[in-house]
Amino acid sequence: MAFLTPDKTRTVQIGSETLTINQKIVPDSYRAPKDVASYVKKGQPMKPCALLASTGKAKGIIVHNTPMITAASGTNASEQYTRSTYNGNMGGVIVHFYVWHNAIWQLLEETEQGWHATDGSTRRTSQRSGETISGNLDTIAIECIGEDAESEAVTAKLASYLLKAHDLLPDTDVYTHKYFYPVKYCPAYILPHWEDFMEKVVAAYNAGEGDGFHRVQCDAFKVWELALAQYNKLKADGYKPMMVMADGYFKVQVDAFRNRSGAETREAELKAKGYNTFITTKAGVPVSMV
Repeated sequence: MAFLTPDKTRTVQIGSETLTINQKIVPDSYRAPKDVASYVKKGQPMKPCALLASTGKAKGIIVHNTPMITAASGTNASEQYTRSTYNGNMGGVIVHFYVWHNAIWQLLEETEQGWHATDGSTRRTSQRSGETISGNLDTIAIECIGEDAESEAVTAKLASYLLKAHDLLPDTDVYTHKYFYPVKYCPAYILPHWEDFMEKVVAAYNAGEGDGFHRVQCDAFKVWELALAQYNKLKADGYKPMMVMADGYFKVQVDAFRNRSGAETREAELKAKGYNTFITTKAGVPVSMV
């Protein structure tokens, strides 16, 4: 197969930066050219042909790493991995996005399921309290190609765009492949500095927003009663929490610092006490607790 030509090229905005996405969506009608996996025999669909979470609403973003390859002259690793999927040379794996430097290729719509998490059709406990999730059934997959700082940076920006586009949050809705398939050390190149990677995701997510203060946030809740319980627990522990509403969630925040170092000290203190925290510059609309 010759080098792929995108069916469509689109741009997305992250703060002041723009990402270009080359779309080559695998059609429902496309059939495997050969036996590519136990679940994809010759002549069968190359993808699940099903909506995420049965409704098309993603529950999370999953980050993968795949090895670097030597791309043919005139193309790049992202296009070559996409072409290999069409050729049936990816062992049945089909993801939403491949990223190599600033070359992003998309194979699946953001509303449809892929095969990438090695968790079949099972669901496990979500990072969101009281919810369940499946990698294959519920998440949008990004494959970051190779051990490469630029590709990681673009992957973080793409993840932040997808979080906002699907009403998801950095603190609860970004997953590693290992979360769904514990024996798989993936994303292998990013896992050793996962917290640093997530800081890039949060920074991109907050780009163009915020008031310059760094806030320590202790979870976000759709359900008021759960948020109130977290608020009261923090008060009982001697803190002065604030409840805000943003992105359709009740968010419980503790203190606001001009310097990030102050927020990091407070975050470490809260984490040591078992709180699930992250630092944000997004304030939200205050919720009266009177």
